[in-house]
Amino acid sequence: MWYKLTWMYVWQQKVRPTWWGHWTITGAVLSWTCPESARNYYDECLEFSLDWMHFYTWTNADDWPYQVDLSVAWDVTSATGITNLKSKIFYGSSWNWNWVPHWNADGSACTNAYWNTIKVWVPWSNWDLSQSATVLWQDTTSLNVARWRKFIKNWEMIICPWPNYNITTYNLATPYDLRTADLSSLKETSLQNYWDSDYFFSDDGIHLYHVSPDAATTHLVLSTAWDVSTATVVESFNEWASWIYFHEDKMYLKYRAWNVKQFTVVKED
Repeated sequence: MWYKLTWMYVWQQKVRPTWWGHWTITGAVLSWTCPESARNYYDECLEFSLDWMHFYTWTNADDWPYQVDLSVAWDVTSATGITNLKSKIFYGSSWNWNWVPHWNADGSACTNAYWNTIKVWVPWSNWDLSQSATVLWQDTTSLNVARWRKFIKNWEMIICPWPNYNITTYNLATPYDLRTADLSSLKETSLQNYWDSDYFFSDDGIHLYHVSPDAATTHLVLSTAWDVSTATVVESFNEWASWIYFHEDKMYLKYRAWNVKQFTVVKED
């Protein structure tokens, strides 16, 4: 495992698909709903590994995170195994909605945070936390960057609802390293009640999608790429959710009612 300790210094190009364009969410058509028998494993938060063969969720059923393995990349209906990560890596720690792992480019490390504690985990097998993992570094900070939601712009920025409960971003001096967040780089929207839950950017940084359990799904356009202070609302979709993701012509929404839905949407160039 020693060779993996160099991951922070060796950066690769993002391995997720590159989307040229954006999506129109008005008129999205429901194409799949998680079966009720599986919904306990789809609660609160959801995140994919960047090889798209695993996703991670935290559930109210027992207050612990799970890894779900897929036999077909991106296909949440192809789940082949579910692992409770409590006994694998977390060892009695207390976690909440921000536990989900966010991966670096090659799957050799992931980070998660809750309030003021940030950890980076090194798995025994890339992308796979089911076989145990070790802590590469842990940082307790008063900066509150631990309330981040996800990395954006090739891991050079983070997006979060802190400190003013608007959509907020910070630059990172070192990609992926939350300890290097530059608080003087704060950018935030002038919009209220757009802080909660989850966000998704188009790869050009112009289109931003936001979900909240208290409001409709919203599509915002930025007049300056990656600068959320320039955002305006262009459309909305009447679904209240806690997590959002896009892939090709699909939009995935996660709900606090222990459910995941897949919608077919129009992809624009």
